[in-house]
Amino acid sequence: MCRCQAYSIIVYWEKDQNADRSTKSSVRMKRFKDIKARFLQLGYPVKDVNQLRRHREVRTGEPMSDRVWQRVEPILRPVINEARDQRLIIEGPDRYRERRHWIVKTYSTGLPGLSPILMALSPTPTRFLYQDQGLADVLARNTDDRFSFQYQFFEAIHRVRAEVRLRKQERARHLRSLLPQTDVFKDATDDEAIALATSVYKCSDCGLSASGLHMLAHDCNGARKPGVFHPQLNEPGRETVKMLLRLLGLRSETTTLELDRRNDRFVCMDCPRVSLLQNGIEVLGRYVRDWRSCATHAVDSTCELGNMYGREWHLVGAAETAGLSWEESSIAQAFGCLRCPKRFARFGVVQWYTKVSAVREHVEKEHGKKTPLEGEDFFYNLETRRLGHKSWMEMDK
Repeated sequence: MCRCQAYSIIVYWEKDQNADRSTKSSVRMKRFKDIKARFLQLGYPVKDVNQLRRHREVRTGEPMSDRVWQRVEPILRPVINEARDQRLIIEGPDRYRERRHWIVKTYSTGLPGLSPILMALSPTPTRFLYQDQGLADVLARNTDDRFSFQYQFFEAIHRVRAEVRLRKQERARHLRSLLPQTDVFKDATDDEAIALATSVYKCSDCGLSASGLHMLAHDCNGARKPGVFHPQLNEPGRETVKMLLRLLGLRSETTTLELDRRNDRFVCMDCPRVSLLQNGIEVLGRYVRDWRSCATHAVDSTCELGNMYGREWHLVGAAETAGLSWEESSIAQAFGCLRCPKRFARFGVVQWYTKVSAVREHVEKEHGKKTPLEGEDFFYNLETRRLGHKSWMEMDK
C-alpha cells in the first residue's frame, strides 16, 4: 500500500468519525431540548431546567420518545427539585426558608418507633424533600395555606414509612437467598436468618465486609446509583465465624447480638509476632481481636501462614489481658444513642458517635435505662468503625 492510499484511508476515517460525533451531538442537543420542553410544560422555571444539561441521562445519544421519558422522568425530577430548592434558599422569601427548616427538623423526629435498620434505610431529610414531588411542589408554591403544606408533609411521612418497610423486606429476602440451606434452621424468618453470626456478607461495589443486619442497612457510596444493593456471601468470613463458634462451644444458631454481648477475644496463632509498645516497653506479641475483626481478618489478612480453613485461633482469657487497655488510636467512635435527637448541620443531619462503654454510660445516666441494649437504646455504626486491636503480651523468658 502506497502512502497516498494510506493517507486517503486516514482522511476518510477521520471524516466518518467527525460525522459520527456530529450526529451524536445533534441527538444530544435534540434530546435536551425535548426534555427541557417537557419540564417547562410541567411548570418548572428555565433556570432550574437548565441544570439538567450535563446530567448523564440527558447527554446520552439515545433519541427521546414517550417510552424513554417514562424511564428518565422519575430520575430527573429530584435533580430539578434540588436545583429549585437551592435557588429558592437564596432568592426565595423568608417563609420558604422557615418552612424548609421546619421540614428538615420535623422529619428527624417524625419517624418514631422505627428500628435502627428502618432508620438507616430511610432517606436523608434533603433526599426526602427532593424525592417527594407533592411536598416539593407545595413548598415551592409558598402559599399562605399552612394546613395544606403540613398535610402534604405528614402524607409524605406516611409514604416513607411504607417504602422503607418494603425495602427492608426485599433486602432481607435477597440476603437470605445467598445463604446455604444448611446454615438456616427450619421455619426461620428472613430476619432470623440474616441475624445469625454465620451470615457474613461482602458488598460487591465497595468491598465492605459486614454481618447480615449491618449489610441490610448498608448504603454503598461506591454504587453507581443511589440505593443499589449488590451483596455477596463472604465465604472466608463465614467459615471463620463457624470456627469461633466451635471454639466457644456455641450452636450454629448463635446470633450476632449474642456474640457481641459475650465480648470474647481471640488471637490468630498463624500471624507472626510483631514488636508492640505497651506502657512504653517494647514487647513481642500478637493482636487480640473481637469476633468481627476475626471475620474481617480472614478476608483482608496479610497473614503469611494458614488460610481461611486452616487458620488456628486462640481464645484469650480475662487473666491474659488483665491490666491491658485498648489502644484508643485504633478504635473509631462508632456507637450512637438512639434516644437522643439528631443534630443539624449545614449539609444535613449529623449523628454523634462514641465508644460502646461511653454510650452505655450515657444511656444509663441521661435516659435512666439501667441495662441499655444494642438495637433498642444504642446502635453500632459499622460504616465509621475501624476494627481495633489490643496487644497480647508474649514476653520471651
